Amino acid sequence: MKNRTSLIGRLIRWQIIAMALAWSGLLLWIVYSMLRYSSGDLDRRMLYFSKILAETATVVGPAQSSAGAQFEVAANTFSKVVVKSLEKPEKYVETYQILSPKNEVLYRSAAAPQTPMLLMPGFADVVVAGEGHRAVRVQSMDGTVVVVLAESDAFRLASMLPLIKGISASLVLIFIVCIFVLWWVARRSFLPVTLLAKKLSRREAGDLTPLDNSTTYTEIAPLVTELNGLLAREAARLDLERGFLADAAHELRTPLAAMSAQAHLLLQAPDKDSRYSAALRLQAGLQRVSHLMSQLLTIARVDASDAYSRAEVINAAELLRQCIAEHIPAAQCKSIAVGLDAPDEVTLLVSKAGFTSIVDNLIDNSLRYTGRGGNVAVSLSVKPSGCELAIKDDGPGIALDLREKVFERFFRGPGIEADGSGLGLAIVRKIATGRGASVRLGDGLGGRGLSVTLLFPVSY
Repeated sequence: MKNRTSLIGRLIRWQIIAMALAWSGLLLWIVYSMLRYSSGDLDRRMLYFSKILAETATVVGPAQSSAGAQFEVAANTFSKVVVKSLEKPEKYVETYQILSPKNEVLYRSAAAPQTPMLLMPGFADVVVAGEGHRAVRVQSMDGTVVVVLAESDAFRLASMLPLIKGISASLVLIFIVCIFVLWWVARRSFLPVTLLAKKLSRREAGDLTPLDNSTTYTEIAPLVTELNGLLAREAARLDLERGFLADAAHELRTPLAAMSAQAHLLLQAPDKDSRYSAALRLQAGLQRVSHLMSQLLTIARVDASDAYSRAEVINAAELLRQCIAEHIPAAQCKSIAVGLDAPDEVTLLVSKAGFTSIVDNLIDNSLRYTGRGGNVAVSLSVKPSGCELAIKDDGPGIALDLREKVFERFFRGPGIEADGSGLGLAIVRKIATGRGASVRLGDGLGGRGLSVTLLFPVSY
């Protein structure tokens, strides 16, 4: 069986992707903001350290003989007091210079170059020993010395990493918790669908009662509504089929019983004439049953198949002539004149099988109910409103109060002696309405008989 995609998995997958993108953007923004903030904080710390070093170095001025010793004392004080106050002093590389106002290097740390690192007051990015550094230049309050203090970019970044790692770890932990909560919520949210499936699986075959839709969630309510609609349509279809089968069984019972009786008489007939008479009646019964079975199969196909509703472009005039030609032998047997009034070509968008079935049923009905020597007129014309097909006869016709009722299945008017199934007009209306055509009954030829007119709305 083909692997199915989980809706829960799809929901969680896309939520994780969206959350991961949002979290990544948030983390980058936080890191960027921290770097900017921390860089300013580190600059303020450097400025504080450089001022302490500058004021410490002015205890003895550079003009005195013991200035070098006092610079050494200032450097030791900076290392043992200022640097030791850092969180990880062992990783701090002291890089500073004590200069005269004329930029002469009076004292420098081991890591500092012999030339001034920065000539202008304030902060600047410099390169020391091939590595990037952040440097600041300050002057003592008495103006006797200048201090240039530098910190490597690597050290400054390393001093910010613990805070960045802590925030990143917190965001990752929150992300994992959110994924778990999302998974739990998704599972709980789809639980009603699972319960609905279990409810359906516990139903017995043939149980088409509607589902309870009173306590269903808003998102599932349309699904339950459509399921109830489907169940209602299936129930109606089954009722229709049961009624159809019951009617068919009732209609077949009479001709089958008559055929059984005629077969019995045929076997018991004492002479040739009696056997011939019984055989003719048996043949008539077989023809009636054959016609009834054909009509039953046709209406069953109309109900169950799409062959009668699938539209195609046809030449309705040519197809009409072919259908009439097939009925000419039956018309000749009753000396019925069949006339046709139609152009050479009429293009129509209909089902070929459906159009053929309509014409066959209407002509068969006219020939069946029109008396010997009667007339049947068939016409096909194109009008502004569509294509009109009309079949008229001069038979007994149908009373006005029964003209709507004759479209019901198996209905036959009172006093009808001709054999029939009562399905012909029902088949015609079923196929015609499926293509949006209208069916109208009226008076036939010479003010008597019956006319059946169909108007197909789509023509070319």
